[in-house]
Amino acid sequence: MKSPIFNLQQCRLLQEKSPHKIGTDAILLGALTNHSQHRRILDIGTGTGILAIMMAQKYPHALIDALDISEDAYNEASENFKNSPWSSRLNCYLNDVNSCESHTSESYDIIISNPPFFHNSLLSENAEKNKARHTLSLSPEVLVDAVSSLISPKGIFSLIIPYSDTHRYCVYAQSHHLFLLQSFEISPFRNSQPNRIILTFSPTYAPFSKDSLWMYETDNTFSEKYISLTNPFLSHF
Repeated sequence: MKSPIFNLQQCRLLQEKSPHKIGTDAILLGALTNHSQHRRILDIGTGTGILAIMMAQKYPHALIDALDISEDAYNEASENFKNSPWSSRLNCYLNDVNSCESHTSESYDIIISNPPFFHNSLLSENAEKNKARHTLSLSPEVLVDAVSSLISPKGIFSLIIPYSDTHRYCVYAQSHHLFLLQSFEISPFRNSQPNRIILTFSPTYAPFSKDSLWMYETDNTFSEKYISLTNPFLSHF
């Protein structure tokens, strides 16, 4: 069982109630999402609020909105925002992305998401956990369609997904005129196949770039590259 408290360098986050606990996926996505334009940022499926908080730390003048359809996640993220050093720039909404799309005229320079990724696995008896971990409420189609309406002309959409879902997301993004700017493949170990990938899309074309890392050395310690990327945020390095 994960600890109910997750320690960052500059604040502590509650993760007792949110069905989506903090893990290396979110930490890597927050660390690797970078954009020169960052006036407004949207975190879709915020969970504990970890990605929104990382964006607030990274971009001192950004205004950040965060959405979640889980009431437990909304309450916990709101509390985490209030207790963070960046509370004045963080807003949390109990909402789904389609409601956000229909009720706002704002566009976002950065849209970030660690979406649900279980497609065909058995559901648990916990409805809140199913919302957070399964694509029942936020399928790739729904997510990409909403992003295409909310992103600014030169904005970016950055997400982390299972490596096996790469083609699926790229096809949907292309159908919505979103160009793939960057991919970052993540493997458990140096010589293992990637099991996660971070994809970055934009309505504005730019040359494609590709990078990769492995998470662990053979002795199960974190790799130097992972430590270097996450060191600005995590307290245990």
